Amino acid sequence: MKYLSIPGLVCVSICLTVNCGPSPVKKWKKSFDTVIEKLAAVPVTEEGDPADFKNFYAVSEELSAISQDSEYAADLLKDILITSEYIPVRAGAAMTLGRIGARNDAYALIHALSDSSSFVKHKAHKALQKLTREEFGQDKRAWLEWWNNLKKKEAEHDE
Repeated sequence: MKYLSIPGLVCVSICLTVNCGPSPVKKWKKSFDTVIEKLAAVPVTEEGDPADFKNFYAVSEELSAISQDSEYAADLLKDILITSEYIPVRAGAAMTLGRIGARNDAYALIHALSDSSSFVKHKAHKALQKLTREEFGQDKRAWLEWWNNLKKKEAEHDE
């Protein structure tokens, strides 16, 4: 799959392939990849929305369930959100980050607010609301200001 060639994922890919024999991590990664392939196969309309919402949401639920079992999931999902060419994959990654992610995952979701797909933007916005309990709509500038203020406060607290 295309997203596996991302430099940031090299460490995860190496860690998954170095061990001999099927490890639990390898099994998890194979299942994760299978779900991503299912999302990529969801047809989209000319507007970029999933043509089969029932299937999209069912596969997205599957992605959320499998992602809860791994410490690697959030990092993989952030990379997929930014790099996948498939709208349902990006939207599913955004939804799943909203369910399993942490506040530090918000930065990738903020950048997804500039996605070419309004469906992905909507899912990124909803995920940001869940993670942060803040509301700035799909205004990327306002979200970035919130993010920068959060990081500034964290840095001051650490001093």
